[in-house]
Amino acid sequence: MELCNDLGDLDQGALPVVTTELTLVLICSDVAKGRPGRRMVDALRDAPMDARVTVVHNLCAVSTKVRAVVAESGASRVVVVCRNGSEVRGEIRALLGRVGLHPSGVVVLDMMPGVESDLDRVLAMSVARIRAAVTRASGGDLTGPVHERRIRSAARFSRRGLLHPGDIERDPIANWLEDRCDRGGACHACVYSCSNGALSHVGDQIVVEEDLCTGCGACVSACRSGAMSLGGVPIEALEAETNVLIEESRGLISRPGVALVCTKSSATMHLGGDWLPLEVASIEMVSVGWPLQILAAGVSVQLVGCDDDGCVARACEIMKLCNSLVDAAAPELGRPPSNYLNDDPPDLGRALVRPISLARDSEFVVQFREPEATLLALSTLGVSDVFSNERDSPVPGLAQSPVSKLRRPWSIESSLLPLGEVTVDESRCSACGRCAVVCPSGALAVGDVPNAAFALTLDSDSCSACGVCVLSCPESAITLRHVVNAVRLTSRHRVEVKVVDQLKCVVCGSALAGGLATSVISDRLAASHPQLARRLRMEVKCADCMLVQ
Repeated sequence: MELCNDLGDLDQGALPVVTTELTLVLICSDVAKGRPGRRMVDALRDAPMDARVTVVHNLCAVSTKVRAVVAESGASRVVVVCRNGSEVRGEIRALLGRVGLHPSGVVVLDMMPGVESDLDRVLAMSVARIRAAVTRASGGDLTGPVHERRIRSAARFSRRGLLHPGDIERDPIANWLEDRCDRGGACHACVYSCSNGALSHVGDQIVVEEDLCTGCGACVSACRSGAMSLGGVPIEALEAETNVLIEESRGLISRPGVALVCTKSSATMHLGGDWLPLEVASIEMVSVGWPLQILAAGVSVQLVGCDDDGCVARACEIMKLCNSLVDAAAPELGRPPSNYLNDDPPDLGRALVRPISLARDSEFVVQFREPEATLLALSTLGVSDVFSNERDSPVPGLAQSPVSKLRRPWSIESSLLPLGEVTVDESRCSACGRCAVVCPSGALAVGDVPNAAFALTLDSDSCSACGVCVLSCPESAITLRHVVNAVRLTSRHRVEVKVVDQLKCVVCGSALAGGLATSVISDRLAASHPQLARRLRMEVKCADCMLVQ
């Protein structure tokens, strides 16, 4: 990491040239002033991050200086640090946008310390947040297009910013990247995840209705191929940022937790407090596996929603489900304090989840893709103890504790669970295989099974309970439950539907109905072709032979 001191006058050439591979960290002199500020800058010099740090005089008051500094440096990724970052964020992002910076490469931090915060703790948390911000900016996708909408609310900007409409921040909206969609939009997982009806499937394209999109990010979490984008910040960048926050939290004597904060929240995470914030587009994009992963790493979690009732309610429901899963999977860890869980929604959507400390937390690296996130977290928290060997583990490679029998049975069902239990009614299935084609995670697949012309198998570890198979089945033969239990996790593959190939046509000897379920075909033809339907039910001739004889 490289460090520059106060810039002074730009026309004097005080700013060294910054390569685009580095992230430029601009610190306002209000943050860097005095002995604590100098200590922070010195600490950043030794911090393990690929960035160049520069102190800019009066950066917050004269935000146009940011534009000039960045233009002079040539940097493509910038982190701006100031005491009133929440007030000038819109102006700074808009200014840097006009310089040509991609929104995913710009992070603005609000570094206001608490009233009675310990200076050493403030210093440590400042370094932690800047390191995490650099990681987020470094992970931004600068190549993808960004669709944005001007924010109408004036409450989020400084009074000075209102005099310059061009400086008002724009909210990102969802964008489908066709070249990254590995199924050409066929799986529809992003469409079904949108609670606002903003996404639709037209031909082989995913269309986003900009007027309906709230930028919640739910589609970004649902898409496994990374084809849905929101401001160019991929899930992988959030994972990397979270890992930095967890690492920094472990280094503090009094561990702060990680707070998943909705970007529209009015809550302020002061330096020196109990939480290191991870800003997300909305709590809508957070699955239950996210806080579970952080818990499995040995760090406490808080969910902070915005003023929207739906955001608050989801934060509370995720918190309750997390506690239920921990109670079931690892009861030996004990219950959280009684004041952790209230029936009434907490102020600002704050939802606390118990702090947990595990012996193997130093080796845990979070990942947010579902269903792997929830499976790995549950395995780490204690579910892995129900498996007798590593081969039966839902997460291959996870160290196992051999036991002779299962612990007490448990089962939890919730619409928020990203784990599915798929059931197929064989009497209704026509063996078309469409469910396997559209399954985004590959959990459903057409497999080879002895003595079967068609077999549909389910890998329960890969099922994210997206519901695409249910909605795509032309026969309505599939049902889905959002459920998890210890016994189900031990069964990785099972045959759901099997069409036996021992039934042959008495005329030509081929498989009856070409592998399709004859009962389903006959039911379809009963009204229009009753005689053919009757012959199909007899199951003695194939469809071709029935048509010619």
